[in-house]
Amino acid sequence: MERKKTKPKRKNKIIITLLIIVILLGSIISYFYNKKHLFFPVEIEPKIAECVVRSSIQLYVINPKTLEFEKYKVLPLGTKVDVMLNNWVLADGYGYYYRLSNYEGRNDIFAEEIIHKYISNDILEYFSFDNLNYYEVFPTNDYNDIPYKFQSCIVDFFYQEQLHKNKRWRFSSISDRAKSTFVIDNFTSEKEKDIAIILESEDTRSHALYFFHRDDNQRCNTIYTATYGGGSPIMKIFKKNDLIYQNDNTLKPAPNNGIILEFYGGSYRSAILYDPNLKSFMDYPQYITPIEKNEDLNIQKNTNNIPETQELEKDSIYFE
Repeated sequence: MERKKTKPKRKNKIIITLLIIVILLGSIISYFYNKKHLFFPVEIEPKIAECVVRSSIQLYVINPKTLEFEKYKVLPLGTKVDVMLNNWVLADGYGYYYRLSNYEGRNDIFAEEIIHKYISNDILEYFSFDNLNYYEVFPTNDYNDIPYKFQSCIVDFFYQEQLHKNKRWRFSSISDRAKSTFVIDNFTSEKEKDIAIILESEDTRSHALYFFHRDDNQRCNTIYTATYGGGSPIMKIFKKNDLIYQNDNTLKPAPNNGIILEFYGGSYRSAILYDPNLKSFMDYPQYITPIEKNEDLNIQKNTNNIPETQELEKDSIYFE
């Protein structure tokens, strides 16, 4: 009589289950690690463009172990190279990079995206980042600090509004100013961060403020806009419960994180924050001069609105 096969022991089942869990966890961790550092477009048949560079350009390779960009060598002035227009990489903190085709017998060399300047415009029209070049939106490398998810928001906005063509609004090309034209914080939620940006008109006499938010489906939404005349405003962040002047011209704790817009070398300041009760952004003018500030504080102290011992917090409305 044929003996029946015994079922796998319970111990073996547990071991197999644990191995499967470990493999799945490893795959998930690897996926999110790679997603955090680099974004690769879907690779399709490469579209090759030939160009001759008219200035030296830094080349990079990607370390296969760390997935970080590492400097390779400098592409000398006058070098002829083939560029894969639809095969590029975006890395947070670095920017966009084009992959070179068969450079020194290799296909894993990337050039700084500024190489697009030496590629024919009629070719770029079809194969450059959804018809919009990175440097048409972000004119200096200072904007590489903007995380990819917000860069994509801004690029989509520029494309929809055709700002790269009509030049109605643009980012500042002055490196020293660029860092003060965007801030990232939890403006509408304690879970997800938003970004606020300042764009300037072509004559730099007018400025526009935009807040962008990504929803649960990762769709990008413009949640607040405002325009201002004159000056070159800078942005600073204030935190929830910092004291700011609100509707009745008294200092009150802010209900949420927000920004201070400072104009004309400090001659005008405005606090902009999302009010969760009103479900909208509010713009509150702020007292400017020390005289105005002291007079107002004295009035409030005399009426017991602010106790004598209370002081403005370091990160409150008054930035020294």
